[in-house]
Amino acid sequence: MKKFLTSLALALLAVFSVLPCAYAEEYVPLGSYTAGEKLNCYISNVDAGAQVVSLDLPRGCSLVDDFNGGTRRLLLGGAPTEAGQHAFSIQVSGVENYTINCSIDLTPALPSIQTCQNVTCAPGSSVLLSVSAWTTDGGSLSYQWYTGVGFTSIPINGATDPVYSPDTSVSGTTYYTCSVTNTNNGLSVSAMSEPMIVTVATPKVVSISVDAMPSTTRYQVGDSLNLSGMRLQVNYDNGSSEIVSQGYTGSPSVFNEAGTQTVTISYGGAVCYFYVTVENKEAVVDGIGVVTLPKKTQYKVGDNLETEGLSIRAYSGNTHFDISSGLDCSPTVLNTAGSQTITVTYAGKTCTFTVKVTEEKEVIQTVTVAARPTKVEYTVGDRLDSTGLTLRVVTNKGTKEVTSGFSCSPKVLTTAGTQTVTVAYGQYTCTFDVTVKAAASPSPSPMPTPTPSASPAVSASPSAGPGAVSPSPSAGRHDNGSNPVSAVVKVGLIVAVLALAGLAGCVYVLQKKGNVDFLSMFTGKNKQDRGRH
Repeated sequence: MKKFLTSLALALLAVFSVLPCAYAEEYVPLGSYTAGEKLNCYISNVDAGAQVVSLDLPRGCSLVDDFNGGTRRLLLGGAPTEAGQHAFSIQVSGVENYTINCSIDLTPALPSIQTCQNVTCAPGSSVLLSVSAWTTDGGSLSYQWYTGVGFTSIPINGATDPVYSPDTSVSGTTYYTCSVTNTNNGLSVSAMSEPMIVTVATPKVVSISVDAMPSTTRYQVGDSLNLSGMRLQVNYDNGSSEIVSQGYTGSPSVFNEAGTQTVTISYGGAVCYFYVTVENKEAVVDGIGVVTLPKKTQYKVGDNLETEGLSIRAYSGNTHFDISSGLDCSPTVLNTAGSQTITVTYAGKTCTFTVKVTEEKEVIQTVTVAARPTKVEYTVGDRLDSTGLTLRVVTNKGTKEVTSGFSCSPKVLTTAGTQTVTVAYGQYTCTFDVTVKAAASPSPSPMPTPTPSASPAVSASPSAGPGAVSPSPSAGRHDNGSNPVSAVVKVGLIVAVLALAGLAGCVYVLQKKGNVDFLSMFTGKNKQDRGRH
């Protein structure tokens, strides 16, 4: 009986285990956390053998089974990336079937901000402030710069980038901050940076010097100082410098004495000096002469005259004064080699000094063909025509093109094909090519064929002597009726007559010269024997 009841209980347990059961529900609020933060939130304890299914966990989160001391705990882990209120559920199946409903609030992560260093600069300097910001939840960052600190800070219109260039035109110290806002899933949170301090300090002037003299450096007694056109170089204690054309003062303001006067210039507590010439209004210059020559007295052709160091002495009655500015010198450009005279004019009077001008020797560096001759095609035997040939000559003085003063080789083109012509200019050579065509061969003229004239017919004469032979009508004739024998005889007679005539002429000439006695040769008698007959 006991065995039967045990079997029945096991069967009923198996049946009930496969039948669906109603799930009980639990609600577990997990609290508030920051998006991007690593979670390890306790949810609930569950049976060790229960099946657990999670639904709609926050993005970036995961369900963690934690067995600690034999107790199974459910934890929410991971790092959520989406801000907002999130609800999710966990279904537990086993000995007990139930649902755990959970909620968690996630706020956007507060931005972390790193600022640039404080800045100290001179007025008008270019300055760039910057912040570097980041978050752990991957939200979107925006920026707003402020001037001032705390409750006195004022947003700067349009300054919404991670960098900002403040105004440095006014001396003083200004505090700047930057608010960085992180927006995640429609929720925002902001953080304010540490202050960045910009100090615009006017540097201290340590020295000044004249960069450009005033336009007026010659005065008469009673004239006022005129500093128009003067520029100063100002050097500061921070190592910077600048050129200024205003803001300085000069003394004396009025010149009461004639001669060379010192003008003192003051700027920012520093001073410098320059000299002017003051003349008496009644003074009439009787003559001038050179006192000191310019520092530079040797030039090259084409140089400009430099008058630094030149001074003259003007004589007026029993007085004189020296002048080193406002002098008119001519010529100002030295174009002639040798000793050149420079004329100095002042108050209608002149004096002179000389400088040495040398001409730099021109040295050829390279010679190349700039343009080939106009004619570049020839026939064998033609003479080279260099018309149009231009050379590019590079010297230590520059580059020039020449069309004469060179020679070409060969002058007569004797080889068919592409022939290289060498051009010599001084000790330098260059080449160009021409095309030479072969000369046309002349066609031989045909020799004229001699045509014998008709010989008179030979007929039997009644007076012919005995034994005369009359030619047969058909003997010695061709079918065309010509008589070749008569033609040959005629030509032979002509040649014989010409030969005898030539021989007779030679005999006569030699006989006249007394060289040869041809008559003795033929008769066997000398001149004396012939004379006795």
